[in-house]
Amino acid sequence: MLGEVLREQGGEPLFDAVEDLRLACRALRSRPSRRAEADIEERIAALPLPLALDVVRAFTMYFHLINMAEENQRLRRIAEREVEDRPRDESIGSAIRALRESAVPENDVRGLLQDLAIRPVITAHPTEARRMTVLRQLRRIYSLVEVLTGGRLTPVQRERAVERLYAAVTNLWQTSELRAQQQTVMDEVRNGLFYFDDSIFDVVPALYRDLHDALRRDYPALAKKRSIS
Repeated sequence: MLGEVLREQGGEPLFDAVEDLRLACRALRSRPSRRAEADIEERIAALPLPLALDVVRAFTMYFHLINMAEENQRLRRIAEREVEDRPRDESIGSAIRALRESAVPENDVRGLLQDLAIRPVITAHPTEARRMTVLRQLRRIYSLVEVLTGGRLTPVQRERAVERLYAAVTNLWQTSELRAQQQTVMDEVRNGLFYFDDSIFDVVPALYRDLHDALRRDYPALAKKRSIS
């Protein structure tokens, strides 16, 4: 879909330049050599500046979308493992189960949980923060990918979802990642609050629920006493 958007928005020269570099980089990864690396550097140096800028943007979008697809696949695998009797690997439930199987006493687990402190860090560094518009576009794309991979769609519903996804990818391409003006302190505050509204407020209760469920299975007395804070 990204390739189709690049063709539509930037024409064949952009699509060809991106594909040429992508295939050359894949070949370099498969068979590393200084000659292949130099060849890629020469191809990049030969690009006209406006085309080079669009190629950089195209690869930035490519990695945004690839990371999103991998995250979606990882979460789907996690959901599939939820039906198993044993907690999924690297989860809260798996950690609590490991404590029980290692015969860690209840009092030690209580002390561990009471001393546990999780402190998220929300960066305000302007070079590390993407524009809010870009974040919202990526969130929109992710929600559409979830719809398409969730199943239970009729052919017409799937076709409409694909159309909306294509429009969202097009909007992302048309959204500049560069700010027209320097961020203010309040801009950085709003960027940080984005993660509270769209992530943290949803994730924190889910984490507490996972911990409570894990304790209920393996240390039921702790879950009943509500001894975690």
